[in-house]
Amino acid sequence: MSFNVLEEAVARTMRSIENLEGIIVISRIDGSVIVGQTIFELEHENIAKEALELVTRASKLGIAVEKGGNEEVFVGLREGFVVVVGTGNTILAGIASADAKPERGIITIKLRKLAEKLDALLRAKVA
Repeated sequence: MSFNVLEEAVARTMRSIENLEGIIVISRIDGSVIVGQTIFELEHENIAKEALELVTRASKLGIAVEKGGNEEVFVGLREGFVVVVGTGNTILAGIASADAKPERGIITIKLRKLAEKLDALLRAKVA
């Protein structure tokens, strides 16, 4: 499996959601950026660090309220939103414009499917 396969999977998902402005694929193990594509120049490493911390804190909250570990975090912002989904050793941060709010559910579903696919590809690469 090549790095291009990961990049193409991310690009395909971005093309399928009109108001999606970026996807950053993050290693849950060390917080590094595996793949990052955004339509604006953003600091992918900083986003990865914050997304990993957000997922970690949300998981701790889920355990504290006895509802289990974290699956996703939605962060509503003035000019859009970020959805962070995690599966296995992979975390995805999807960045969307405010116009995408009606599509929040479908964006989350597509990001979850992409996270599962990429996690499986990365696990196969390691094996």
